[in-house]
Amino acid sequence: QHGRGRFAARLAARSGLPRPLSLGLAQPFTRPARTLAMLLTVALGTAAATFAIGLASSLRLVQAADQKPETSADVLVLPAEPGHRDIDTREAVATTPGTGSFYGRGPAEIPVDGLREAARGTVTSGDARAAGYEMLAGRWYTAPGEAVVTTGFLTATGKHLGDTVTGAGHRPLTLVGEVFDGSANNHLYTDTASVPGLAGQDFEWYVKLAPGTDRDAYLAALRSRNISAEATQAESPDGTLIILDSLTALLTALLVSVAALGVLNAVVLDSRDRVHDIGVHKSLGMTPKQTAVMVIASVGPPGLIGGIIGVPAGYLLHRWAVPAMAHGAGIRLPHSTIDVYASALLAALALAGLVLAAAGALLPAGWAARTRTAVALRTE
Repeated sequence: QHGRGRFAARLAARSGLPRPLSLGLAQPFTRPARTLAMLLTVALGTAAATFAIGLASSLRLVQAADQKPETSADVLVLPAEPGHRDIDTREAVATTPGTGSFYGRGPAEIPVDGLREAARGTVTSGDARAAGYEMLAGRWYTAPGEAVVTTGFLTATGKHLGDTVTGAGHRPLTLVGEVFDGSANNHLYTDTASVPGLAGQDFEWYVKLAPGTDRDAYLAALRSRNISAEATQAESPDGTLIILDSLTALLTALLVSVAALGVLNAVVLDSRDRVHDIGVHKSLGMTPKQTAVMVIASVGPPGLIGGIIGVPAGYLLHRWAVPAMAHGAGIRLPHSTIDVYASALLAALALAGLVLAAAGALLPAGWAARTRTAVALRTE
């Protein structure tokens, strides 16, 4: 050992750690180039795992945010049957025991000056803030003459929050908020009072039950009044989401495997170079188990440092890639779908670099432990 390798060995010897452990921890400093290569390999694997976990979490949160209007309610009351009026359905919901809060919504084509075709609209009756729509900017509308729109609408019209849009069949609408929508459609949300001539009759009513209300009994009560209703539930994962998750998991597994093989290759080379030293240690009384500990400990510093480097790299890649993917699709994402890493998760991922390095060193450590002392001493 020379230079920094000798200095590191002296420091490790004075650390008070068990001798096999101190010998292993000092070993990476004797070959800086090989150690750097191992460190970068571990960092690559850790960064890939960090990015993959963040991407999978973001995709699931995006789907959950898109489904919030459905999942935030307990009961969905379907549009009125032919021959019945929406007002009758609303009265039935309002007077059924167990109703906590509710609102209705239905589709409408809303002409907007500056758009070639009418905007896809959703008109609501009641306080639709209970739907839990994810706001990207501004606020939800609270009075007639106000509207909330999607990113696609703002892009298509060139409007900004605070601007007013006009069109046939409705009063001027002031844009007070930008809402998340999983599609890039020109969508506009407003109250029925804002578009009295355009509000359709196909209203669905979303009901939040009063505390302690039995949902099955509530549904039975509605159906006894010839009202079609069903329990709300989240949709199963989208097929595209499943494919993306599978591909991400496969690519991550390949990158982590490559990182582990890189560690394996480096430790094999190092163990072959040091086989005579291993023989000397064994002749002085080092047991096979202590030999294995020494070899595994030698990957500790690069494994730990690689994990500490790889986690921020994966984190920053996720922070850049997910919004870029959304921008390419013509949408913006809520911050809640991007801020997916808890502090405990990041700390665990940093330590995963240490685990990855140790896993790659297991085979060479076993070989070194099994090597006979006489064979090792004869090797030059």
